Amino acid sequence: MSDCQNNYSLDNTNNTVEVLNIRKPVLLDQDQLVCEAINLMTAHHCKSLPLQRAEQYIGTIRLKELIRFIETGNPALAYHKLNYSLYSAFYIIRKNKHQYKSFIYRSL
Repeated sequence: MSDCQNNYSLDNTNNTVEVLNIRKPVLLDQDQLVCEAINLMTAHHCKSLPLQRAEQYIGTIRLKELIRFIETGNPALAYHKLNYSLYSAFYIIRKNKHQYKSFIYRSL
């Protein structure tokens, strides 16, 4: 048996998350700001992330849709939209889904 099989065998009950190198998934909460979501997505090189409310999945939000959300409408409001909660942005994107065609959502 190789060292890899000895040290990292799935039968070994001593294995921990650290030993197996399993990462905790990146999730977005509805109360986070749009700017925080964009920072997380760029830091983790993600194009989309699941959105949750009270630890329940409510949809998947994409970086492309967040950028389009910021750019759509009055350009003077772009900075203000960075400080929207994801829930508000999710609602607006869902309401105007014809502008955000690839957005995946569930009913709120």
